[in-house]
Amino acid sequence: MKLLVTAFIVVYFTACLSAFSILFISKIGLRDFIIRRSPIRLLSQLFECDFCLSFWTNLFWIVIIFCFFPCGWLFLFPIFAAPITRSLI
Repeated sequence: MKLLVTAFIVVYFTACLSAFSILFISKIGLRDFIIRRSPIRLLSQLFECDFCLSFWTNLFWIVIIFCFFPCGWLFLFPIFAAPITRSLI
């Protein structure tokens, strides 16, 4: 039970952190800059799709968290956190 509560907290924390990151790069104009000026078409399409961007942003933050708390089950969390992030943005 304690592990499940910890998992929910980490998923929600990661989703909030990712939503903040996406909103921040959108606010400063970096997201639009990458969409317009990226020489790699895949990267441009990635930044246009909110769900894709939220998944990869969640994965980025999970890798950072994994550096401090090395648990293999952390890599399942971007799958669950991406829809939450999508609804927050």
